[in-house]
Amino acid sequence: MALASGSRILFGVTTFNRLDIVALAARSLSHAAGVADAAILVIDDASTDYDLDALRPLFPPHAEFIRRPVNSGRADYAAHELLRVFREERTEDVLVCLDSDLLVAEDVIATLQAAFPRTDGLLSLLNAPSHPGTLRDGLLVKRSVGFAGTAWSRDVVADVLGHVKPSPRYDWDISEHLVATGREIFCLPDSAVQHLGFAQGQNSHFLRADYGLSFTDTNWWNVSAIQETLLFGVRQEFRNVMAHAMAAAEMRGFHALLERQQVDTAMAALAEPPPLPAAVKKQLSTQTNAAKEREAAEHAILAGLARPGWVCLDVAQDAGQVALLLSRCVGPGGQVHAFGSTPMARGKLRTQAEMLGLGNLTMPEALVANRVGSLQQLDASAGEDGPATPTPVVTLDGYVAAQGIAKVHLLRLGIPGQAGAALEGAYNLISQQKPYIVLDVAHAAGEDPAPVKKLLNRLRMAGYTLCGIRRNPWPHVRLLEAPDYDRSFHHSLFCYHGPRNDAHV
Repeated sequence: MALASGSRILFGVTTFNRLDIVALAARSLSHAAGVADAAILVIDDASTDYDLDALRPLFPPHAEFIRRPVNSGRADYAAHELLRVFREERTEDVLVCLDSDLLVAEDVIATLQAAFPRTDGLLSLLNAPSHPGTLRDGLLVKRSVGFAGTAWSRDVVADVLGHVKPSPRYDWDISEHLVATGREIFCLPDSAVQHLGFAQGQNSHFLRADYGLSFTDTNWWNVSAIQETLLFGVRQEFRNVMAHAMAAAEMRGFHALLERQQVDTAMAALAEPPPLPAAVKKQLSTQTNAAKEREAAEHAILAGLARPGWVCLDVAQDAGQVALLLSRCVGPGGQVHAFGSTPMARGKLRTQAEMLGLGNLTMPEALVANRVGSLQQLDASAGEDGPATPTPVVTLDGYVAAQGIAKVHLLRLGIPGQAGAALEGAYNLISQQKPYIVLDVAHAAGEDPAPVKKLLNRLRMAGYTLCGIRRNPWPHVRLLEAPDYDRSFHHSLFCYHGPRNDAHV
């Protein structure tokens, strides 16, 4: 792949909110040697915190700007739009894709011009440890790279746009296509770009975000930016953890407060129960402690996962605590649809939501299954001999379509024995919208393992990676080991669509 002398370079920058981070990255690009001779195109993905008037002063004077009328939905789709614009509306020879949080080395253009002619038309300037490679003649050969800091020739862009559809795993699909068609993916061993948004952004998490190995630019504008984002990133991450922990504790305390009067009244009306044998008490205590640990770990993961503006579905035996927690996390701009199994459960949750002023919480008068129909349920308010009230039974696919929900970000299934049926009625949801899924699976030794195997295989066939949620030494997730069906188990699972993340090994 030749990069002839005088070849024109376009730096394409996609932005969405995070103006403080964008400002640091734009300052870094402005100090790059030779940047005045390169074109710069900034595509803002319908930011809600600012407009183009706020962006223009941050970039060099010759930069051009486009603002999308609506948000693309995620970074992968924004990257696809940048590729499309480069192919259809620009005339430069090479496109450099820059995330809005990427610093660039002062000599990035000279480095690119020296290395790009030795590639097949795709060169990553970010040597991320999550994408290992093999050193060959001074460059790394990798099987995959992310979008951040990649340089593209026009023919590679045309090939990708013609053969790879945009999706939430667009960069992975592109890498697989290029390798399958004989194109090698090259990467600099010493990164010429560096990430900043460690604690902000769709794919940026302080403990898991990618970074560029051997980025050694020591100019003040880059060193100060890294120091500031690291220091403030640690502080913000600590605040996030504390806020989620306090929200979860507040929900548990409020739930206990509402329950206490009912429980105390019921206990006072009962005679003193006969004492339990010591072995039974020990077994019950062990099971209770394990359940509490599973619940606490799951709540911590959910609180750290849910983001403002998300749409979440909560299908549970007794919808309440988790639905309230998610409602707080997604905020006024988000939605939580909580399916309780009984009218009493739904009524109690509705009362709690009203007391807390949570207007983003919906409690459908329906049960979730693998087919549409109705179920005769006893109306608790009518007493034991009261009339039977038909309760609608819906599939998640049908409900999402009927409600006009364009994107479900998180699906939580807190019904160990019925999660399989719920997923059978969610084929379109999990195959097209690909939400995060948190669910419980349980198996008793001696029982038929087929339902649990079918459930796990259904998720894997849909492209999900399955992780177990663990409590100690802190709430985290690890890849799910093959279950031993000769023993009883109860697991809380975190499932995400896409290939394995090495951080979860």
